[in-house]
Amino acid sequence: LEAIVVVPTRLVADFINRGAASGDPFALLAGLLPVFLALLLLQPIIMAAITHAISENYLSQSVTFGGALRFALSIVLPLVGTWILSSIVVMVGFLLFIIPGLIFVLAFAVLTPVMVTERVFGLKALERSWELMKGHKLRALGLFFVVGILSASLTAGVGLIAGFIPVIGSILAGVVEGAANAFGVAALVVLYFDIRCRKEAFDLEHLAGQVESAATTPAVTPGGGIG
Repeated sequence: LEAIVVVPTRLVADFINRGAASGDPFALLAGLLPVFLALLLLQPIIMAAITHAISENYLSQSVTFGGALRFALSIVLPLVGTWILSSIVVMVGFLLFIIPGLIFVLAFAVLTPVMVTERVFGLKALERSWELMKGHKLRALGLFFVVGILSASLTAGVGLIAGFIPVIGSILAGVVEGAANAFGVAALVVLYFDIRCRKEAFDLEHLAGQVESAATTPAVTPGGGIG
């Protein structure tokens, strides 16, 4: 899924680089718009779809590729709106001597899982992520560091090969980068559920729900009847 965003973005970036090298301003302007739209619209949708799929799997529910994407599209407006809101907050934080911006980045680390799993958006989603991340910001920082190192190592290795194959190389690099990004999303979803288990005993709550559901489901006897 992440490759849907990353591959076109890499191809456009190559186009921009060629335009910059040739001094063509049209290539630069034409390339910026799709990159901006991809980051603003497609990236939140793809992240939400991946988050939904992983969350459903964690909750022992099955989900298809199409189902995850349809779910993400069903919340696209509040999803993107909340992303923009969080980006503004983070940007203002970085303008205030860097450190506040870093704090906001860590505080909103589980923002997407909050929106997808709890169906909370806007300021409430930001506040919810902030509350969950209290006492866990250093864990998020370590997670970002590890995922960043892995992602950078993979993309740098493939990037060396991609430099010798203009188009195919960019596609391959985009696929690898997309896989690395998806791994990062998965890591944040795991962090989200881990924090909820630690703070809210979510694992016990979920187990109790499963037991209750099993208890209220009629049992089918070997002869085909309902016990």
